[in-house]
Amino acid sequence: MAHETQNLDAYRHALDALMSDHGVDADDRDNIDRAAAALMRLIKRREGSLPSLAGEESFTSAPDPQKNQRTYDGLSVAEATVKYFKNLAERDSKSLVEIVKHLQDHGYEFEAEKPEGALATALRRRAGNFRDVIQLGRGQWGLRDWYSQREITALQHKERTRAGMEAAKARGVKMGKGWGINADQAAELKRLLAQGTKQTQLARMLGVTPNTIHRYKKLLQNWKPGDPFPPSQKGEPNDGDETQNEPPPSGFRVVK
Repeated sequence: MAHETQNLDAYRHALDALMSDHGVDADDRDNIDRAAAALMRLIKRREGSLPSLAGEESFTSAPDPQKNQRTYDGLSVAEATVKYFKNLAERDSKSLVEIVKHLQDHGYEFEAEKPEGALATALRRRAGNFRDVIQLGRGQWGLRDWYSQREITALQHKERTRAGMEAAKARGVKMGKGWGINADQAAELKRLLAQGTKQTQLARMLGVTPNTIHRYKKLLQNWKPGDPFPPSQKGEPNDGDETQNEPPPSGFRVVK
């Protein structure tokens, strides 16, 4: 057991040396990155096969300033973050604020006035060069080894979709299919609902599903004829009906 622990320590020292070596030629960078990735996988497997060692330092416990003040000496902010992640449980992703607080609690000094911004830039550069960290969306970061390639692809797709929707909303694009009826038809719908007309019958008249009628009913609950239309309420009727954006069929008329 002692021999295996010594080997594991040697692998960790070798990995730290590889990650701290910024003086290699660009042609050698790929080889260095592959060696570092192989060492990380080896260390992970060895750590999983060894029981927890008494006295082993854990960053999840309350920080001891005197004990941990030199934990990240000599490391860049990205290297310090990777070292921090390696002492966390798998998938225990952290926000930029949480990472900065941990590093500062353990004696790391940021030169930037806005450490979260500097950290985000450093981690994005690290993700591109070493591919050992990954952004999970909403400012959360973790180790790439925590996730399978399928999970990473799904996370990245979700993040691109979210970013695209937020950009569209910022340009004033309205999400959802919107309303398929006008103000007069909304008033007639409310009148028929108040009279007890079944939602299934109204759905046939409008050429939509009963679920759409149910949503119209909820969204029109506080709307009255003469008020601005459509009502400025949270959420829009959207249940996947292809006919929802089309004009309602002629069978649904306003009855005077």
